[in-house]
Amino acid sequence: MSYSKLRAIAAAAVLLSCGCGEDELGREGDGGRERASSEPALKIATWNMEWLHRNNGSGEVPRSNADYQRLADYAELLDADIIALQEVDGVQAASRVFDSSVYDFHMSSRNSVQRTGFVYRKGLNVIENPDYTALNVGGLRYGTDIEVTVDGEVLRLLDIHLKSGCLTQSLGSSSNSCNKLEQQVGILESWIDARAAEGTAFMVLGDFNRRMFANGNDDVWAALDDGSPAGADLSSPTETGTAQCNGGQFPQFIDHLVTGSLATQMLVPGSFSELVFDSADAGLELSDHCPLSVELALGEGSEPPSGPTCAGSCGGQSPSGCWCDDLCEDFGNCCADKVQQCDAPPEPEPEPEPDSCEGSCGGQAPGGCWCDDLCEGFNNCCADKVQQCDAPSEPEPEPDPNSCAESCGQQAPGGCWCDNQCEGFGDCCTDKQAQCG
Repeated sequence: MSYSKLRAIAAAAVLLSCGCGEDELGREGDGGRERASSEPALKIATWNMEWLHRNNGSGEVPRSNADYQRLADYAELLDADIIALQEVDGVQAASRVFDSSVYDFHMSSRNSVQRTGFVYRKGLNVIENPDYTALNVGGLRYGTDIEVTVDGEVLRLLDIHLKSGCLTQSLGSSSNSCNKLEQQVGILESWIDARAAEGTAFMVLGDFNRRMFANGNDDVWAALDDGSPAGADLSSPTETGTAQCNGGQFPQFIDHLVTGSLATQMLVPGSFSELVFDSADAGLELSDHCPLSVELALGEGSEPPSGPTCAGSCGGQSPSGCWCDDLCEDFGNCCADKVQQCDAPPEPEPEPEPDSCEGSCGGQAPGGCWCDDLCEGFNNCCADKVQQCDAPSEPEPEPDPNSCAESCGQQAPGGCWCDNQCEGFGDCCTDKQAQCG
């Protein structure tokens, strides 16, 4: 976890689950809000569909019409706006689960049954970017890259399916799987850093094939979430909670929805959920992964800032990832406009009162009245001349109680004596001779 998380960044989503009624297809977290069609929040999901082939009875997981229909039922129940898919045999396979009258499709160009790709609701303003082929470090899957724009706000999405076989081991182990995963992690970090540097809100989602939050000290997560550059401080709702898919057989998530700082600010709290298959469907060939989803409040009418800024973030962290508090100068991570936005200019020195002697004693005040020793005779002193220029007389010193001043021939106020007999008694005041002879 990067140091910036010690700054009390609040968690943006939590895992919730609920029981199901007899007529329900599955169960979702009931902590998410009901989403009216007029609301701008986007529901974004990830779903590894386990060797989803386009044809019945084909591939590693042969399926029947009943299996495809049940998957389509769950897709309708999921009702997401954008779904990142993994292990899908192209558009024809995806369209057997997702209604092509509702969704458009963009699948990876890799010639394989195990494609990544996106399904997104028709009418969304989506740009389909070239595949992130750099993740192919030897027969491995490409990343699929899109961006969606809502009311001027842009969200970049990268769908990934990383190397399997290195769930928890150190990346430095001798395992060939871990070696390939380590290469992919560096490549993925480059994509993340590029988005953060350009000030783009982004999410990396899909099958990471990694239990990144199993022990709180995962080196994949540490490498990705290094907080540099500003905006690359990462979060995922899978950091807490356990997976309930297939009876909770594998409680640690390997599918994740990772957001950078800007996208984390868009997350709708409590919207993260896992759509768990109904136990009555255990005999069907569905998938060994259940869909995960979260909502983002994207595009609420405000234009995004042109770059990292402290506007609206003074005293804390900017959505862009840079900081706007009193500590950022020490850490070297202030937003460029922190001084302009947050540091109030010094109060200007008040203009002197023109008819005051402040700063004008011995001469004429700017307003024309005088502050010298002659002004009383001319009757043109400033009103505060005495207060500003005439030093108060020194108070008379208190008489020494053990002095014979004004006490000759008697006892001084302090108790010593000033008479002719004090020498015999040894109780003369010390100045008796000087004062009284």
